Amino acid sequence: MTQQPLPAPAQAQQPKKSSPLAWAGLALFMAGLIGLAVGFRHIFGSEAGGACSSGSESDCKPDHICISKKCYRECKTDADCTGGWRCGGTTVSESPDGNAAKGFKFKDVNVCFSPEKMAAVDEKERREADKKKAEDAVRALDKKKFDTSLKVIVLLTTKGPQLSTDEFEAAWNEIPEAERKSKSVEQLAQQIVKAKRP
Repeated sequence: MTQQPLPAPAQAQQPKKSSPLAWAGLALFMAGLIGLAVGFRHIFGSEAGGACSSGSESDCKPDHICISKKCYRECKTDADCTGGWRCGGTTVSESPDGNAAKGFKFKDVNVCFSPEKMAAVDEKERREADKKKAEDAVRALDKKKFDTSLKVIVLLTTKGPQLSTDEFEAAWNEIPEAERKSKSVEQLAQQIVKAKRP
C-alpha cells in the first residue's frame, strides 16, 4: 500500500490591512456627499416664505425650517432677520419622518415673521400696554383718594367734626380729574377741608 502525502496545511486567512489611503478616500467621499447635500440646499432650497414639503427642512435653505408647508428662517434676535422681518416665537408639532401616525411632540422655535404678521402682534401688545397703563392709573388714583381721606381725618382732628363718607365722596367728585391727578395728597386734603369745613 502506498502512502499518499498529506495535503499541505491551508494557509491561515489573514485579513487584508486597510491602507490609510483607502480610509482617506472614504472620508473624502463622505465629505463630498455632505457638501453636495448642503450645496443643494443653498442653491435649490426655498427662501423664507417659499414652499416646502411638510416637515422637510431639506426643501428650505440652511437655517430655515419648514412649518405648514412654508419655509421660515430660524432666528435668535431681530438682527437675524432681513427686510423688516422680526424674530418671534411659535410652537410647532413634530412627527417622526413626517408621519403623524407615529406620534408627535411640540417644540418652541423662534422664526422670522413678516411685518404684516408682526403687525397683529404689535397691535395686541399695544392694546395690552394701554390697558395696563389705564389700570395702573386707576389704581394710583384710588390710592391717592385713600391717602387723601386719611389726611383729611388727620387735619380735622383739631378743626371740627369729621366728614362722613358721603361728604368726602361728594367733595372728591367736585375736584376735576386733572387736579386729582396733578395735585399732591396734602393739597387735595387741604382743598377738601377748606370746602367742607371753612
